[in-house]
Amino acid sequence: MIINKEYFKGEIYIAHAVDSISDDTTGVGTDIDGLIDKYERDCLIKSLGMVLYNEFYDQLDPSSLDGLLPGSDAKWDNLLNGLKYIDPDGDQVWWRGIRYESVTGSGVYDKSFLAEYIYFFYQQSNQVSVGSNGFTHTQSKNSTMADPTPKVISAWREFFAIVQGESTESLDFVTHTKYGTSVDWCASNKNSDVSLYKFIQDQNTLVTDTYADWSPMKWVNMNNFGI
Repeated sequence: MIINKEYFKGEIYIAHAVDSISDDTTGVGTDIDGLIDKYERDCLIKSLGMVLYNEFYDQLDPSSLDGLLPGSDAKWDNLLNGLKYIDPDGDQVWWRGIRYESVTGSGVYDKSFLAEYIYFFYQQSNQVSVGSNGFTHTQSKNSTMADPTPKVISAWREFFAIVQGESTESLDFVTHTKYGTSVDWCASNKNSDVSLYKFIQDQNTLVTDTYADWSPMKWVNMNNFGI
């Protein structure tokens, strides 16, 4: 696994995600491990495609500082740990990585869009149900629950922005020219931080077939009502 329970903090904090000796809810930590194992794979397959995911996964080594096997190609380090580069338009941009440091230079990787993705499904399975009218809440008898909906939506929107781009539109970004029609998976305001999809698209433009087997799905964003 690329991430661990330490990633669930701040806006995506999950109580008792990290087990304590004095904690009487140690099962939560075990549940999080299972969700990480399931949804990390799910997210990366959908974002990279099965073939590219398998190529990438085969290079991972969680015990190493850079997260990769010795001798791995630089493209895997760039994908996992980020890269500052000049894009095809001549702009200096930054892909922060599938994982990155919340404090730059600390050497501690503790941020990832994977955590937002997993947080969304954790809350969905434990406190929030999604129906045709948006989010509803489940609540135990004789309990008081804080509304998690804004944080759940915020986590999804953050995930969406990092992976695909910032637009809330659910339609394809279609460009029509005299040369034909193309779909822009990465439509967003120009920004020094680029999405995963723009990073891969840029790398494949700069050096043909850097990530030759990339086959992503199109994600759909949510508005502030969870729809």
